[in-house]
Amino acid sequence: MGISPWSRDVVLAVRRGLFIIDLEAPFKVPCFLPQGGTWDVADVQWNSITDINWHTTERDTIPEYGPGTCVNLRKSIFGLGAFSSPGTLINWNCQNSHILASSHADKVLIWDRRKGSLPTKPTEIVTCSLDKTIKVWDSKTMTLRTRIKTGCPVWRAHGLPFGRGVLSLAQRGETALEMFSREPRIRPCFQGHSDVVKEFVWRKGANDTVFQLITWSKERTLDSGPWTPI
Repeated sequence: MGISPWSRDVVLAVRRGLFIIDLEAPFKVPCFLPQGGTWDVADVQWNSITDINWHTTERDTIPEYGPGTCVNLRKSIFGLGAFSSPGTLINWNCQNSHILASSHADKVLIWDRRKGSLPTKPTEIVTCSLDKTIKVWDSKTMTLRTRIKTGCPVWRAHGLPFGRGVLSLAQRGETALEMFSREPRIRPCFQGHSDVVKEFVWRKGANDTVFQLITWSKERTLDSGPWTPI
């Protein structure tokens, strides 16, 4: 599942194709784009290869990330290579518009698009793993700031758009998303599905001070939580 840069539409990927749902009219028949083939879609956003992540402020800038371990930006094209293993995920830094991070097996590489293929160090980065941990790193000193032990292998973990914490998604078995606050350590859950949650996104409100959690489940259900103020 992916959410549009203008926070109104979500796209859902299934084997038959793509469904685009207008969140302002969720019960309207969604737009369907058939894709054919017999393979499941690994990831989908607005344009996609293996993983993509829209720039946080430049709406026409997007990195496309595929098995060839190359990142291309639509506005200022450049490539990042010489990886030890193929990349799987990519994300922009939410506070520095020039920094992006990519994952490669058990490693995370951090890049500055102003410096080409030279990794750089932002102030903080969140990683998750199938070893049932979420970690927050200080990249200036390359030291571990916070280590969160979870009850199951973690497939996704993203920093919250408000407060100081992360929201995690289990790899298998669990039907709830867990939110971990770093200070103090609390652990609320988001429940509402009867099967595994495949993806989640945060939808911004009109004034960027409230957010809505959108979840997509293996039970073929799209769910939207209440608006959460900063």
